[in-house]
Amino acid sequence: MFEPRIAIFGASGFVGSALVERLFFDNTYNFKALIHSFGNAARLARLPINLTPVDVLDFDLVNKALSGYDVVVNCLRGGNALMIKGLKNIIKASQKNKVRKFIHIGSIAIYGNNPPPGSSCETAPPQPGSNSYGIMKIKQDEMVFRLHASGVPSIILCPSNISGPYSVFVMSAIEKLLSKEIVLIDEGRYPANLVHVDNLVEAILTAIKSDEGWGERYFINEIEKTTWKEFYEELKEILNIKRELVSISRDEVMEQLEKTKNSNGFMGNLRVLRSMEFRKAMSILPAFKKIDNFIADIFFRQKPDIQNKLRHKLMGPVIINKETNGINVSDPLIRVQIRRVYHSPEKIVSKLNYTPLLDYQQRRKTTESWLRFVNC
Repeated sequence: MFEPRIAIFGASGFVGSALVERLFFDNTYNFKALIHSFGNAARLARLPINLTPVDVLDFDLVNKALSGYDVVVNCLRGGNALMIKGLKNIIKASQKNKVRKFIHIGSIAIYGNNPPPGSSCETAPPQPGSNSYGIMKIKQDEMVFRLHASGVPSIILCPSNISGPYSVFVMSAIEKLLSKEIVLIDEGRYPANLVHVDNLVEAILTAIKSDEGWGERYFINEIEKTTWKEFYEELKEILNIKRELVSISRDEVMEQLEKTKNSNGFMGNLRVLRSMEFRKAMSILPAFKKIDNFIADIFFRQKPDIQNKLRHKLMGPVIINKETNGINVSDPLIRVQIRRVYHSPEKIVSKLNYTPLLDYQQRRKTTESWLRFVNC
């Protein structure tokens, strides 16, 4: 019987820590927790396990860390350079060490801020739009699919909004609730796409054990669809908050977001280019200085009225932004509510025989216990 030796990259992060804890307390797996540094590993430091610091940007260190391990779980988080170059090194080392299984944590962000209806299942082509994180996650997915094609069985697990103990998403929602800054879009009737972190860990273990379904992407979501209203009402109950939440229309939010996008578009970029700070910084480059002088020469050859029109266009009028009903529609916890698609986990249930570890009552209980622990 195959008894995997598991190497976990990003082990000190939210998902990585939950996975390490599960493996430790199950006491049935041989695993290695690979971390960036000890500075962010306080949660794991309480356990009697070895934590191995690895700079994923150093291929030799990554290659050495994977020696003797046959399953890789990539929970790495960070900036684009780390996520792309770091993953390249992990993939290269996985190939060199003849890793037998590779599990990568992707994201539903690959379907953008306003996913199309077809993205309820994994057959829909990714459409990240302007979502920079989604664009980066697609690049990662493509790298993982190429790894699978090279002969290393690989799976991509795409979680939705991750809840449960230590969830930054949940803490942010609580902070907004307590400060009265959260609202519901269209009465909060759209799916919140929530997955408890322990159920995500169960999906990772399901993938590790599976001999089927490799080379594919899977949504990781709760089987019961939860709306945003239900999510916030549950938090209100737990925290004993009595006030009613304000509701605004999705159309209003979309209109405001469109205005914001337009104001930050082409003309916004031109305003940056014409700013004194930018030009001063760039003037140290001979080529830019020549171009700047050339444009300035053309500008000052124009008639005064044309110069004034150009100045007005580039400077833009003084605008006092009026938020919808005083609501900051650019807030991530409001913006995420415009998503109307439920990303169904049916595929991982049917193809990999995934069964969630925790039901609704258990999920709520773990969250309540954790919130009491952190004095919320």
